Amino acid sequence: MHRSTDHTIPDQLRALADMAGGCPCVVVGIDAIAGLPRRMAMLGIRRGTPLHLLQGPDARGAVVAVGTARIALGRDIIASIRVRPTHTVATP
Repeated sequence: MHRSTDHTIPDQLRALADMAGGCPCVVVGIDAIAGLPRRMAMLGIRRGTPLHLLQGPDARGAVVAVGTARIALGRDIIASIRVRPTHTVATP
């Protein structure tokens, strides 16, 4: 049986806070607490957005790249963002 790579496998989902530094990922959801999805959308972080974890995560939070922007997010926020790791292929 052929599986499309577009489908999310549940055991690959994790909080951004649980990702390793330097890991590329894509946002699959944001917990609906205290207007967080709206605030993240204003920063360009929404479902389907590719992120690259530049620094952290640590006790204070993390720095992520969203396109050409660099955004610092607090620990409570990165714990509320659900992501799926992605793998990029280097081009020659």
